[in-house]
Amino acid sequence: MALPTAMGGSLTTNPMSLGFVTVSSAGTAVKITSNYTDLDSRTAHWISFQANPANGGVLYILAVNGTPPWTLPGGGSTSGADTSHGMNCIKLIQPGEEWVVPSFMLNSVRLGQFYVDAASSGDGFLVSFGEA
Repeated sequence: MALPTAMGGSLTTNPMSLGFVTVSSAGTAVKITSNYTDLDSRTAHWISFQANPANGGVLYILAVNGTPPWTLPGGGSTSGADTSHGMNCIKLIQPGEEWVVPSFMLNSVRLGQFYVDAASSGDGFLVSFGEA
């Protein structure tokens, strides 16, 4: 789905919601831009992850390059969060919690590099971001 843009390529709203990002199968990460793939290369001033209070377990935020499966340090690969060692996770979030990615982490990270995973299938986040 393409986002409407104003002159100069700016979003028509700021902040912008990426909508609900649901992990349909626990252990298989979902890109946060899955609802708007044309935003993969955009950078942001901030990104907010709000975990649904009704989620059944912990949620994972990943910031990675490329698409799954990812090779893990020490060997092996995964298509989701490395729940054993956390090697590809940058944040664990409990149901109902929110995390806003600090702007210093976003200097060179694109929206399409963020993925989410969950311990329970069907859990998810409301994700939004703001442009600088």
